[in-house]
Amino acid sequence: MALFARCPKPDPTPAYELLPQELYPETWTPEGLSVPWRFGNRHLSVTLVYASADDTRYPSYAVACLGCPYKASRALSGDRILRQDEAVELANSHASTCNALGNPVPERPDDESARTLLLKRLVELQQVRGARPINPEVFLGDRLELQRDDTWIRDVLLHTAEASPELLRAEPSPYAEGGFLFHGQPILGADTPTGA
Repeated sequence: MALFARCPKPDPTPAYELLPQELYPETWTPEGLSVPWRFGNRHLSVTLVYASADDTRYPSYAVACLGCPYKASRALSGDRILRQDEAVELANSHASTCNALGNPVPERPDDESARTLLLKRLVELQQVRGARPINPEVFLGDRLELQRDDTWIRDVLLHTAEASPELLRAEPSPYAEGGFLFHGQPILGADTPTGA
C-alpha cells in the first residue's frame, strides 16, 4: 500500500483560452481615452473614470459602469463638466451600490456604426441645446460606445459640416493651425442626416 497517491500529469493544453490582457475590464483602456481610476463592485463589475487622452491641460472626466447602463459626464447640476474629484466620488458611490455582474468589455463598432451613433447624438444635443459650440468633449459620455479618438470625431464633424451645413457649421480655428471650431445649428424634429 502506497503512502502517497500519485497525481496524474497535468494536461499541457488549457481547458479554455485566456483573453488578451487588454480585453479584461480591470485593465481595458478604450481607444482615445485615459482611465486613471477603476472601481469594482462585489460582483466583479468595473466602473471607470475616464477622460480624453488628447485633453491633457484641463481634462473633463466621465464615469461609466461596464456592468449596468450607468453613465455620468456632467455635474449633478447638469451645466458643467465633471472634475476628477467629482468623477471619482460618483464612481466610488456607484460601485459601492451597483449589483450588476461583471461583463466583458464592449465590442468596438465598425466606422459606419460609430458614425451613426455620433450623428444621432449630435442631433439629440442640438434639439435640446440649440445653437452651441460642439467639440469632442460633448461626446465624452458616449466614448465607451464609440471607442474612437478625438481626431476621428473631429473628422466626422468636419465631414458633417460640409455635407449638412443646416446641422453643423465649421470655421477655421484661430487657436490651432489647420483646426476648426464647430457650431451646432438649432433644429427641431430633425432625423439623423444621411449624407454624412
